[in-house]
Amino acid sequence: MKKKKLGIVLSGGSVRGFAHLGVLKRLEEEGIRADIVSGASMGAIVGAFYCNGLSAKEMWQILKKEQISRAVRWKIGRKGLMNLSLPESLLKHYIPHNSFEKLQIPLAVSVTNLTKGQNEIIRSGDLYDYVLASASIPILFKPKYIEGDLYVDGGLTNNMPVEAIRNECNYVLGVHVNFMNQDRQDLDNFRDIGERCFRIAVYKTVRKGMKLCDWIIDPPETRNYKAFDFKRFEEIIEIGYRAVDDTLISEIKKNLPK
Repeated sequence: MKKKKLGIVLSGGSVRGFAHLGVLKRLEEEGIRADIVSGASMGAIVGAFYCNGLSAKEMWQILKKEQISRAVRWKIGRKGLMNLSLPESLLKHYIPHNSFEKLQIPLAVSVTNLTKGQNEIIRSGDLYDYVLASASIPILFKPKYIEGDLYVDGGLTNNMPVEAIRNECNYVLGVHVNFMNQDRQDLDNFRDIGERCFRIAVYKTVRKGMKLCDWIIDPPETRNYKAFDFKRFEEIIEIGYRAVDDTLISEIKKNLPK
């Protein structure tokens, strides 16, 4: 099978994942598009829209039109504290076919099978359920029940699913939006402590994948945003856009096979 030219891997990161839109927008302006995509959590959501043919600019406009602060709603239940009603409604509206196989660009999604205690890479089947499962942060969101098993956030076990597509393309660009600052002194409440613990655990799942990439984008400014800073989404998109410098663009264009 002939290899695809460029694969793009989009990490999870909750609201920080909006940086992916900025990266994709900058690439699109240079005529660079992925031939295959893999993603986890917010990266899976962005990847699904992108692979169904929406441009980064169109996704940005959708976020402006929608009340993005409604992206998560508190709904205390037995298995979670929030729901993903807005992302689900947007998926159904803009990707009405609900099928991996019908996407314009192949997509691989990282999910965590909570029942079996393992990571899984999903490429076929029910698009909505698996993409939303990939973004279901444990405890905060209710797990997705799919074919007899419970599924949660793919970032828990593989937040940078590079190996899912590495052998299928000539070059891989990885976009990581959870820059890990090694020293934090502002951990003064249970929410900050809980988020920090989760990010440390998740970071251990990305290091292997990052080594497999030909290029990595990992903007340090993302560390200044908490997981649910949805009102600041445009700032985060701009961070992603600025992270793609001219040197990287030149490298990609030079190396991609004609």
